[in-house]
Order: sequence, then structure tokens, then C-alpha cells
Amino acid sequence: AGDVAGDVAGDTTAASIELVVPEAGDDVSETDGARVLPPETSATVSSLVETVVRLMHSLAEYGLPQFQEKSWLDRGQMFAALENLCKEKVMLADFVLLKRRLLQLSLSSMVQEVNNSGLSNNVRLESARQLFELVEVLLFDAQKETAPVMPDVFDSNQLFSIDILDNCYRLAEVFYVWESGVTGSAIQIRRIVLRLLLAYAVQLQQDLCAAAVSRLQPVLRNNVFPADVISYVLMKLHQAMTSSSSQGHDNLNYFLLPILHVVIQQHGETLQLQDSLPGLPDPTRSSNFQHEFLKFITTDSWQLWVDTELDSSYQAYLRVPFKSGLVKSGELWMNSCQLWQRNELLLQHMQSESNDLVNKASLDPFYSCRLSERERHVVLEEQLTNQHLSTLHQWKTTKRLFSGERDPWATGVSEDVFWKLDRAENFSRMHIKLVRDFTGNSHRDASMARDQAEIAAAGGNQGNTGTIPQTLKVQKEARVRNMQQDRLGDEEWSLLTAAMTAKNNEESTDTVVHRQTCTMITLMHTVRGELRITSNHIYFFDSRPHAQRDEGSGGDYVWSLDQLREIHLRRYNLRRSALELFFIDQTNQFLNFDTVKVRDKVYRFIFALKPPNVIYNQARSPAELLHQSGLTKKWVHRQISNFDYLMQLNTIAGRTYNDLSQYPVFPWILSDYTSEKLDLTDPQTFRPLERPVGAMNPDKDEELHAKYESFEDPSGVMDKFHYGTHYSNAAGVLHFLLRLEPYTTLHIQLQSGKFDVSDRQFFSLPSSWSTLVKNPNDVKELIPEFYYLPDFLKNINRFDLGHLQTGFRVGDVELPPWASSAEDFIRKHREALESDYVSEHLHNWIDLIFGYKQRGEAAVEALNVFFYCTYEGAVDLDAITDDHERRVAESMINNFGQTPSQLFQDPHPHRLSTPAAGKIRTQQEARAMAAKMPSIFTDLKSLKASFVEVSDASDPVILLAIPPQQSHSFIHHGMPDTLISVSQSGLLGLHGWLPHSNSKQQSFTFNFDPTLVSKSTRQRLSQSFAPGLLLTSKLFAYSQDGRLLLTAGHWDNSLRVVSIVRGRPRSTTTIYHHHDLVTCLCVDSAGLFVIAGSRDTSCTIWKIVLQAGSASQLASKPVQTLFGHNAAVTSVAISVELDMALSGSQDGTVIVHTIRQGLYVRTLSTMPSPLFQPNIATPATRPSAAAAARRVESTDGTTASLLTQLDSPLSSCTPTRGPGMGSVSTGQMSQEMAGRDLGPEAEASMMSMNSYVGATPTGAGVIAGTGGGAGKPSAALPLITYLLVTESGHIVMTSTTKNGNQSKHEIVTYTVNGVHLCSTTMSRKPAALLCHENYIIIADGNRVRVRSLTSLAVVHEVSANASINSLHIAPDGTHLLLGLKDGKMVVFSIAR
Repeated sequence: AGDVAGDVAGDTTAASIELVVPEAGDDVSETDGARVLPPETSATVSSLVETVVRLMHSLAEYGLPQFQEKSWLDRGQMFAALENLCKEKVMLADFVLLKRRLLQLSLSSMVQEVNNSGLSNNVRLESARQLFELVEVLLFDAQKETAPVMPDVFDSNQLFSIDILDNCYRLAEVFYVWESGVTGSAIQIRRIVLRLLLAYAVQLQQDLCAAAVSRLQPVLRNNVFPADVISYVLMKLHQAMTSSSSQGHDNLNYFLLPILHVVIQQHGETLQLQDSLPGLPDPTRSSNFQHEFLKFITTDSWQLWVDTELDSSYQAYLRVPFKSGLVKSGELWMNSCQLWQRNELLLQHMQSESNDLVNKASLDPFYSCRLSERERHVVLEEQLTNQHLSTLHQWKTTKRLFSGERDPWATGVSEDVFWKLDRAENFSRMHIKLVRDFTGNSHRDASMARDQAEIAAAGGNQGNTGTIPQTLKVQKEARVRNMQQDRLGDEEWSLLTAAMTAKNNEESTDTVVHRQTCTMITLMHTVRGELRITSNHIYFFDSRPHAQRDEGSGGDYVWSLDQLREIHLRRYNLRRSALELFFIDQTNQFLNFDTVKVRDKVYRFIFALKPPNVIYNQARSPAELLHQSGLTKKWVHRQISNFDYLMQLNTIAGRTYNDLSQYPVFPWILSDYTSEKLDLTDPQTFRPLERPVGAMNPDKDEELHAKYESFEDPSGVMDKFHYGTHYSNAAGVLHFLLRLEPYTTLHIQLQSGKFDVSDRQFFSLPSSWSTLVKNPNDVKELIPEFYYLPDFLKNINRFDLGHLQTGFRVGDVELPPWASSAEDFIRKHREALESDYVSEHLHNWIDLIFGYKQRGEAAVEALNVFFYCTYEGAVDLDAITDDHERRVAESMINNFGQTPSQLFQDPHPHRLSTPAAGKIRTQQEARAMAAKMPSIFTDLKSLKASFVEVSDASDPVILLAIPPQQSHSFIHHGMPDTLISVSQSGLLGLHGWLPHSNSKQQSFTFNFDPTLVSKSTRQRLSQSFAPGLLLTSKLFAYSQDGRLLLTAGHWDNSLRVVSIVRGRPRSTTTIYHHHDLVTCLCVDSAGLFVIAGSRDTSCTIWKIVLQAGSASQLASKPVQTLFGHNAAVTSVAISVELDMALSGSQDGTVIVHTIRQGLYVRTLSTMPSPLFQPNIATPATRPSAAAAARRVESTDGTTASLLTQLDSPLSSCTPTRGPGMGSVSTGQMSQEMAGRDLGPEAEASMMSMNSYVGATPTGAGVIAGTGGGAGKPSAALPLITYLLVTESGHIVMTSTTKNGNQSKHEIVTYTVNGVHLCSTTMSRKPAALLCHENYIIIADGNRVRVRSLTSLAVVHEVSANASINSLHIAPDGTHLLLGLKDGKMVVFSIAR
């Protein structure tokens, strides 16, 4: 029984049996109608019926002798019993289907038994005949064989199955029934199988028909049959084709004609068809036999031959074999029924005695089975819900992709747009980019809940007091007095087995190395899932069902080990159980594990795989990591900024953007929030950085000392403290980031579903500072956003934040008088952070937060002791045995805040002054500094020019490039880097370059490419550039490691990849994707992606494939294809760390997309209003035209437009169209372009542009005519000439507008979020544009101007002897390289 049950459970091919039950209210014995069982019970009963059938089959096969005549009589009783059970409605199934199922199982068993034994003797043959006759009785009605119509055509007959056909065919093959000369039972089996094949072949279900045809053709082709058999086959096929044609099933003929072809070709001589039918097409010669045969069977000669000769042979074949088979089957069936009736009487007597016991024993299994089925039904419903949600999410994603302003589904209807802060970081760990919040809302309910709640008469900013509630106390056994460093000892690394090391040396197959459950920690959610480490990737699989996932949260992730840059040991809820992974594309993930040991094991497994790009390759404590990095020394010598140093300290100390309780902490640095002008030279402007933020007011010192000394905890659990709250906690972070999603939602959750009282919100910087000084309970330090993100100070989502008690409506944050806008405040606040005063005193604040004053007696003396639960290692949650107590402690730690890891045990060194940092103190340092030139931007006035002959005036250089991430093997260490040059004719030079020299006359080493000396050795790029195309630097790009050179501008619209490893250029890949000329290329700073723009108005983003950390080729398919422009793309830029792809076009617009999802973000333009208006501002709040056009004078005397009144990013920009102006046709676009000087490339592209015809989406940015019809453009469109995005998140573009004989050249800057900063005009068209740190370098004519990134003011200017073709800055900014039209290269550096 156990074996049978196992067979049933493991059978996945069991046929479904339709269940029937009497109509409700009818007597079972008199019921005529039947209905299908309800879904909740049909599956259960069907399973039970299948179990009974399998049990009966097992008894019939294994409980009886298999090949004896008496055994078939006993098997017949089983069929009789089943028929009676079905008639009496005891078995809720159709008897015919049950019988078919039993026969199907019997056929399968016989096939298996014969195959296993390898024997096919006469005993088995006779048993097979019995089985085949039962199958024939089941499937056919013999009386119909004499009918003149097609007898065996069924439309979706449920009795027919491929399993029966397959098993019958296999048995026929085993018993060799197709061979000539067979007798007896073999002939009978052949007759039945042949009838079965023909019946299946004429089925309307194509799968049944195809299965039969595929088996029938080789049987007829490879065997010899008597004439009567061939006549039977031919007559059946003729009847089927005649009937199918009359019933409209002509498609059946396509399956039957190949069989007829085989019959006539192989057995035509047997029937003497050529003599009887002289007009019959010859199957061996005619190439179109089937078509000719279809015509022939409609002739009178064919019909006459069928009616006379073929029909007589057919009827003779039917007489004897069919009748004998029916007689034997009938006798067997009658004897079986009689024997069953006698046995049934005996069984009823036995059942009456055991009926009570059977009923009792069956109740428990029944209820158990019903419960399991109900649970299965719930699971099924949940799966269907998950599938629905997943499909809905895919649909929403698709809709967003196509519903942007410039996408095909754009409606043109203005809608509310909400924004949220993106997780993308730049290299300084700044979250500076906003993205569309498709699930965002205005939180009206939270505003109403606040208004309806009772407002307290008075309260602190966060309602925190110095009194510690009883629930904050934890058990004594959870206290940790002696904290150990969080690191992995050397002995733990030895636990890695030799098998793991051997696995690393194998070929890179993505095999699973380790699996571990963990929790992904994000701002909004904690996601439970499984971490899977393979030899090449790290996977995270979300274990939650789709129904429990919010849109945009959780999901499955995969990260390549090649992209892993850093991995740090982290705390979560003061437990050292987490890891934070940092990747090259500036993304990061925070993972928490159940225990410290599990975390350490995962850490070791990852490092055992030896990720190639990991910076720190050993597990060290945070203090050791800091010492190893050398960051403190760099900061002391002013090699990195104050901001970068503080951010790195936060990162190493465990502060993360992924956990609000461990958010990065930055200092208040100013104390002047009331003056009209900020004076950074006055020490009174700054906060005393040597004092904690809670002790700003010296008058409170005695009170804080008394509070510390007087505190006593009788239980001995809590230590003394100065402050009952913390300077960095979740509530404090949400207090500052209230206006920015997703922090708005988190703030509402923290406040129990409503906004906090308006007077307690962050509404004013001057007020916040005043409260901080006066209120001893407010000890909040700042967050990094105060130094780089102006958008968190603006209510860009227009939340209803209520009114103050004074009646003032809370909106944007009130700024100090010395700040004209949020952008201006951030810029000046950052300047204050980098000022001399802060640089000289910042080490005091570091001592308080990260250093020796964080703990111990030094902290007591500095009034810097906080509540004990905020310190690292103070509480061991695993020691708390009570679950409720542990949850309380975890909740308290999560919301109360955590002190960073202590990085310094001694006083932090102070930063050198600028003059002192420039002095070289030792001869060793002097030699080191002599070998490395300083950045030219440290002293622009001391630049010195050197000239190098690279080419000549007949073929000037258009591209100069030194890839910044070139690597050399140990053998080639110290060898020069590669300087790439490309001339106007495509001549490629691979020169040697070193940023230093032993010569006093020159500050660099340049090794001219010897292959350029002789014409026979010169290396020229592909000759396939478009005819008449003027090569520019925008047609070329290179990988950051200098191994690949990408070229565009080819006549076949291709993008080509050239390998330039070891100075030997070799074309590796040619990619065809665009429909017109590729006009521009750009590679991101991380060397992961390249973006290409084309005349066909589209852009493509390609992934650079890395092998062993080096660029090898481009992926075969683009990551994204971006659309939206109305004219050719002229310039592109890309930033992988900000997830931004930008494209500028001849239509005067710059479109911003995301890289990873290809989503449209916004459209920017160099043109002022009214072409582009932010549709997220209401008429009441939109700035006036005068305010929008306000002009300010820049320092270089040019006029710069500074838009400071916009309340939100310039995003959803809807163009203004003239009356009656529908879509802009290609012809209209051509007319608009006709009045502009687009250059030879653009003019050549106009013919290809005519092929792109279609409606212009709303927001496309095309200048419409002022009248109806096509009209003339109201203004000339600016051509975007150059475009770039900086690491700090500034978008810089240059444009040229030609109106008649006059040209206007302009440079414009935006923030990464689309806020227009400033713009200025230029006297000449720019020839090159670069950006380095806070400077913009522009070449026009023979002059190079260095401009300030923030104001566009000219900082410095140098000139050359000839016009400039190309511009490049060496790595680290040590040299400025100019390519001139006379063939020379000019190198600027600081004079030695």
C-alpha cells in the first residue's frame, strides 16, 4: 500500500477525470441530469478517484498472474464493479473515462514489463491481444464501420489521448506485428493498432492528428501489407478527406495528404492503381503530387473506382476480423459480470459487519484532507493575487516608460508631479538627485489629522526631555562593560577550507558557494530574504510574497563581484551583526544577519572569492581601517576637503544613509543667521567647535555638571549622563528632511499618521539655531544635506505643513538674510565649512564625535556624555531572554540614536594652514613632491606653456586623451601611460606620457609614437567615416583604462570598437543599431557605460564588458534605447553614479533619462520662458515673468541669468504652441531648420530626418509658429554644441543660435534637479568644453577660459598661437593639453 501511495503521489501525468454529482434535491437513483462538482471539492474527489483507480490497477497487475486467461476474467470483474459504482453515483466519475484510465495504466505497465524483460513470447502476445481488444471496444463502435460516412472523426473526443496511442504503437513494435507473415494474435493486434492510428489521424485536434501521422507514415513506408489492408487504409483516408471537405475542415487534408502520398507511392502496385486509374498523378515524378491528387479525387474515374473496386476490398476486410474480436470481448465481459455479482453478495455481508468501523476510521482522514485542500486553496488564491500584483507592477512600469512628456503616450494633460530623493550617490557620497515619485501624494490625510488633533500649549522640538522613562531600562545581564573591537582575527581566516581555495582557482563558473538568510535594511523597510554567494555574483532574493511588497521596495537583486568596491562590518541596533556593501557604480546595500558569527562567516566567504576591485582586503576595526587609509594625513596636509574627510569618517565609523538611527552626522559651524552679509573672516561668525552642541551656551555648564553628578540609578544599570537625548537620531533626521520624500512618509509614520505640530517643525534656520542655543534638551547636530542639497529646504511637493501660532504658513524653510535662495545658502554654507576658521578648529569637533572625548573622563570634562544605550557595545541584545524586553530594547535603540564608533584614542591632529601645507619638511617628501606635479588649479596664474610637435597643419589633432585609470603589470611598473591622439584624417597616435620629468625645462615626459614617423607604419582608423564628415572629438570615446577606443561617424551608421592594448590597434567589434549616422559618444567616469547619440534622434546606452577588471568589448545589446528628440542628437553625457543619461539636440533641448530603467526625467533648454514652464507650480505660486527673467551681473562683466524664484525643479516642461498648431510635421521641422546654420553634418542629416514622420509629443520643445498651419518659427532654435555633467551634480551645456548673419553663443548651468543656476554669452563658438572640480574650461578660437562652476565668472585665461581643436586635462589636473590647428600640442602646467 505504501508503494502504491507513493506511485500515486509521484504521478504527474495522471489524466484528469471529470466528476459528476446529482442535482441538489434529486434522488440519486432517479437523477437524469448531472452537474460538475464545485471547485472546493472537485480537486479533492478527483484525487481520491485517481487513488482508487491506481490501487485497482496495482491489484490487477501485481495481485494476479499477468499472462493467464483466468486473470482477464478477474480483471473484468473490476470493470463490472466500477460500472456499477458509477451507475449508483457512489463513484463520482464517468465510467467510460475510468475504464480508459485503467486501460491506459495497463498499457503503460505492459510496455514497461516487456521492455524490462526483453521478451515477447506467445503468452505475452496473447495477453496483449486481450488488452488491445478492450481498448478497441472502449474507443470504437464496430457497428459504425459499415456506415458510409466517416466513422472515427471526433471533434475533441475526450476518450482519445496520446498516451494510449503511444503505448499501443510501442507494443505493436515490440511484438513485430508490422512484419509480413505474422499470424494469429499478431494479425489481430496489427488490425487494431492500424485502426487506432487511422482514427487518431482524422481527429480535428492537431496534437492528436500530428501524433498519429508521425507514426503512421513510417509504418506504411517501411512495411509490406496485403491488398485488403491497403484497401482498408485507403478507404478510411478517402472517407476522412471527403467528410472533412464537406464539413469545412480543409486543414485536416494537410495532415492526410502525406499519408496518401506514401500509400500510393509504396503500395500502388499492390492495388494496381496505374492500371485501374491511368490518370492518377505519378507520386515518384510529380513535384506537386498532393495538389494534383486533390484535384484528381474529385474526378468521376476516381469515385467510380472507389465505389466498385476499393469498397469491395474494404468490406471484405471488415467482415471476419471485426466480428471475431467482438465475440471474444462479449463473452469475456458477460462472464466477468456474472462472477462479480456473486462476489458482490459476499462483499455486502462483510461490509455490513465492518461499516461502523470504516466510517469512524474515515472521518479523520476526510477532515484532514478537507483542511489541507482549503489551505491549498488559500495558497492558490495568494499566488493568483501575487501574479496580479506583479502584472500590475509591470504595466505601471511600462506606462511610465511611455507616458513621459516626450514619449508616445504623452497626453498633454498637466498632472501633479511628486519628487523624492534618489539613492544614487556621487563620489563624495552626496545624494543630490531627485526622481519622480510615481506613488507619491500630498498627504492630505496627515495634514487633516494634525489640524484635528489638540495642539499642546508648549513643547520642545522633538518632545524629548531629560527624564528617562522606565521602559528605556534594560536588564542588567544585557549591559556590556568591556567592549571588544569589531574585527575578524587572523585565526578566523584560517577556517577557510582548502576546497574553497581550490574553487577560486577553477574556471569562472557561477556556482553557489554559500546561502544565508538575512535582512536587507533600507530607510523605508526591512526586507527578509536569502543571500546567495556564487563564484561571480552576490544575489539577494526577497522572501516576501508580492502582496506584501510596496512598490519600489524589496525585490530580488544581483551584484557582480567585479563591481564590489568596499565591504564594511556594521552594527544594527547596537549589535555587530551587519555588513554594508559599496559598489563601483556608487550604490550600496545594508544587510543584517541573525548573529555575529553568521555575519563573519558571510564576510569570509565573500573575501575568499577575492573580488578584484575591493579597496580594503582584510577585516579590521574601524580605527584600523582609518589608519590604513591615510585619510587623516591627507586632510592634515589639505589634500582632501573638510566635507570629504567628515563623510569618510562617518562611513568608516559605521554611519549610513540606510539606517536613520546611524545617519551621517555633520556639525553646526555657523552662529550668524541674522546678518545681511556672511563674513567668513570673522571668528564670531562661527560656532565654538570645541564645545558639544548641547553646551553652546557657557551659562549652562554648571547646570550640566550638577545634572551629571546628581544622577544615581539604584539598579546600577544606567550610567551618569549629561543629556537624555542624542545629537543624531531618527527623529532628528526626519525633522530636517520633512519636506523631502521618502522622509516625509517616515515622519508621518513616526507621528502616528499625521504631520507634527507646525511650531515644532523645521521651518526656519534662524529659529532653529536660536532654539538650539536656548533649549538644553535640543542637542541635534546637522546632517550632510545641509552642505550639498538645496532641495530639502524647499517644499517642492507642496505639502500642507500648517500654520505657526503667529499665523505664518509653513512652506519653504526660512533662510538667513545673507542667503538669497536655497542654492545660495548651500553654496555659502559649504564655503563656510571649507573656510580657514573651520579648518583650524574642526579637529576639536572630531574629538567630540569620533575621538578621545567621546568616552571616559575626557568626555565628562567636555560635557559630552549621553545616555548609555547610545554607545557602541553598551547593550547585548542576545543576553535579554525575555522576548518582550528584547523588542522594547530594539525599538528604543532604533529610535533613540547611536553614537559612532570611536576612531581616535588620542587628540586629533590639527589641520595645517594653507602656507604650512605647501611647505616640504623633509628631503624624502621633497623628492616625492618633485615627482608629482601639483594641480594647475591650485595656482592658475603660474601656468607655463610647452609645445610639442604631434602633427602638422595639413592634418591637425582633433583628440588628445590620457585615460585616467591605466594599469600596468608588475613588470611594466613605472612605464609611461598612453596618450591617445587622433588627427583630422583619422590618424591614430599612441604616445607615451608621464606627468613628471627629470628636466627642469619641462614638467612632463612625452614619448612620440614612432609609428607616425613613416607612412608605411602609420596606423589609421577605419576609412569608413561618412563622406564629407568633419571629424571632431565628439565622435570618439575611450575606456577609462585606455584599452578600448570607440569611434562613430561611419557611413554605415555603426559604432566601432578598437582595441589599443600595447600600442597595437585592432578593430574588435562593429555594432549596428541606429538608423542614421552616430554623431557623438561619451563614456562615464567609472568606465561602465557608453552613450551614443545619432541623427535618427535616438540615443543608446551600452555596457562595457569587463574581464578581470579590464575593458574588453561592448555588450551585444544596448542597456537602453532613449527617444524624445525632434532633431538630430548633437551631444551626450552620462553619469553612472547619478544614474543620469543626458542628450542634447538640434532642437535646442537637453533630455535627461535614467540609465538603469531608461525613464524620462525632465527636459532642459537654453531658451528662457515661455517655451518651458514648470507645470508643477500653480498660477498663484508661479514666479512672475519679471522675476523669472531677473538678471544679475557676473564678475567678468557678462550678463548671467539667475533663476532663484522657482519652488521646484524644472521638470515637466510643456512647450507653448501657437493656435491651431497640432503636431509638428517633418516638413515644418525642415522649414524651421532652414533658417539656421546647422553645419555640414546637420545639413547632411536633413534628408534622413525626412523619414521620421509622426506627431510631436507634448513637451517636445519644438518652437511652434505664431499662426495657424505650418507657420514660421517664432525664434531660432539653439543648437546644443557641448554637454556634460559634473561629479558635484551640475549640468553644463553650450549652445549656438544662428539667426540670419548673427550668431549667439551661450553657456548655461543647471543643478542636477533641473534648477537653472546661471547663464552667460560668449563671443565665439566653443571648440571644446571640460570640467574639473569647481571649474569649467572652455576653448574658443585660440583662447582658453577657466570659469567658476557656480557663477560662470572668468577666473583665468590663456591663449595659444593658433586656433584650438581639442582640450584635455591630465589625471589629477596636473596638466592642460591643447591640440592646435597647426598640428602642435600645447601643455600647460605650473612653472617649477
